[in-house]
This record gives sequence, structure tokens and C-alpha cells, in this order.
Amino acid sequence: MQNCANCGKQLSPGMTACPRCKQRIPTSEIQITYQSSYPDMVAQAHKHEDPQVQQQSAHSRLRPGITTLTHSDFPASSTPSSDPSAIPSMTIFSKLIIGVTFSMAFLLIISGLGLLYYAEIVHPTQLRLQAEATLEAVQDVDAENMRSARLQATATARGQINEIHAEATAQAQSNAQIQATATALQTLYKQSTSKKPFMQNPLFFESKAGWDIYPTKDGGGCAFTNNAFHSTVFQKGYFAPCIAHKTHVHNFALEIQMTILKGDEGGIIFRSNTRDSNFYSFRIRADGTYALMLTHANDTTSLVSDRSNLIKTGRRKMNILTVIVQGSNIYLYINRHYVGSASDSSYRAGAIGVMAVDRKHDTDVAFNNLRLWRL
Repeated sequence: MQNCANCGKQLSPGMTACPRCKQRIPTSEIQITYQSSYPDMVAQAHKHEDPQVQQQSAHSRLRPGITTLTHSDFPASSTPSSDPSAIPSMTIFSKLIIGVTFSMAFLLIISGLGLLYYAEIVHPTQLRLQAEATLEAVQDVDAENMRSARLQATATARGQINEIHAEATAQAQSNAQIQATATALQTLYKQSTSKKPFMQNPLFFESKAGWDIYPTKDGGGCAFTNNAFHSTVFQKGYFAPCIAHKTHVHNFALEIQMTILKGDEGGIIFRSNTRDSNFYSFRIRADGTYALMLTHANDTTSLVSDRSNLIKTGRRKMNILTVIVQGSNIYLYINRHYVGSASDSSYRAGAIGVMAVDRKHDTDVAFNNLRLWRL
């Protein structure tokens, strides 16, 4: 065991400084001790040692089992060398590798920073600018579309207004023309019927007109009865013509009162010739329709047909029929109001008459107060 040379404090093996006074212990005096487990074996070994070694051993035997070694006892090779020349020199290749490594690391750091800058700042800015540009473009397109739509709507509205105005003008002109025509035709009626009739007959009995008077096998025919001249037909799809054979007129106005007592249809006949198979007829039905028909050899064609609220519909309702014929022009009146006209030159002149038509039901029509004017 070693003591501090300064304060005498007992030192433990391996200490490099005194724990009391902090005095450093010289390296050459550091003792390395060990406990021998076999003192006899150590003593036996000293007998064969060199005298110089034995002298050192004797010194160590001052305390049995403790061996003290100084710094000089260690071989020179066991002490680390502090000579700088002993450190191997760094080769140029190693320096180059280190430089390249540092350069690559620097480039990677710079690249990472650049990528981070692009991802966090540049790219979002580009996206924002692109979005703003797209939005502006869309807004410009929308504004242009809205402007075009407004212009188109304005043009369309103007066109529609012009069309409406044109239609209104045309309709007004048409209405004015229709009104003027109706006024003229109503004037024609007044002028044609204002004079004294060429022939006038209440049709209570036979006269010099030469009316057909005949019965049919089914009970129909033409006859004066119950203060009227009757045309009667009891066969579906047929008509019964009753002609005044002693009348022959070219331009004229004919007016008669007609009452459908039962059945479907009745009317007046004019310009009849060739055994009564060719003629014109002006008819009305109990349902409120009227027609101007052309009959040729029992083949009938409609020249005018329509519905009129001037007709008193139903049975046993009296209606006044008037036809004015001037050349090929034929004008029709119901209850003394104009309803229609036609132009046809198939027949130029002929006799007048009356008729009943059985379309679906037995028909009996009574006629009174015939008036005929020559024009």
C-alpha cells in the first residue's frame, strides 16, 4: 500500500491523485498490486530467478503477496507512442473520396432544399396563378356568352314582336276584309230581296209552278198537307226531290221557310235539269250543320260545308234558307245572315225545288212561304 508524499494519506492501488490534498501521484510511482493466492509458489519461483531479479523480488517481499511495478518495468512496446511521424499519412485517393462525399452530401442538401422550396412555395403559386387564369377565362367566356345570349334574346324578342305585329296587322286586315266582305254580302242580300218577288207562294196548295206530287211505296213522296208542302223519305241513304218544273231561272234569289218535323235533313234545290238528276242543293241538318252540294247523275259532291250557330237545331224548329245565284257565284244565307259561298259553273240555269234526306232516320220536312226574285 502506498502513502501520499505530501500529506501521508494512505492511497489505494491505481490512484493517480490524493483524495485529501489532491496531489497528483507521479506516474513512475504508481503501483500495481495484486493478491497472490499461492505465496509458496511465488517464493519457490524466486529461487530460480536472476540475482538482479531476486533483489527486486526481495524488495517486493516487504509486504507478502504484493508486487510493486514501476513505469520502467513495462516494455517499451506496451506504451503508446506519441510521435506524430508514427501516424500513417492520408492518401490522395482517400482525400478525393471524402471530397466527393461531402460534395454529394452538399448537393443532396441543396436539392432537397430546392425541392422543398418548389413544393411549398413555387408549385402552389403556379397552381394559384393557373386557377386564377382559368377562372378569369371562364368568367370572360361566361360574360361573352351572357352578352351573346342577351343580344340573341333581344333579337328574338324583336323578331317575335315584329312577327306578332305583322300577324296582328294581317289579322286586323283580314278581319277588316272579312267584315267588309260580310257587309257587302249582307248588302247584296238586302238589294236582292228588297224588290217585289217574281213568284211568291205560301205553299198551302198547288199552284202554277208545276210541283211534283207523288207517293212512294214506303209512304214517302211530295204532297201538300197541313198547310205546307212536304217532302218525305222513309228509306235510309235516300232523298226525295220535289221540283217545280214550270220554273226556269238563271240569276235569282230564292228564299223559303223550312221545318224538320222529324228525321235528319232538308233543303232547297236550284238549277235542276235533265229529269231532275242534275242540280245544286242547299241543305241544313238538325244538328246545326249546313252544306252546298252538287249532284250529277245521283253522284253528290260537297262544295261548301260547315257548322253555324245561326241554325236553330232540333226538330220542329223553323229556319229560313236563302240562296243568291249570279253567274257561277253562289251565296248562302241562313235566317237572313250570310254563312258561305262558292263558285261553280257546272249548271247555268234550271228549275227550283225542295228535298228531304234520310241519313239514318225517317225524315219529314215541311216548307212554307216561298219567294223568288229574278236578278
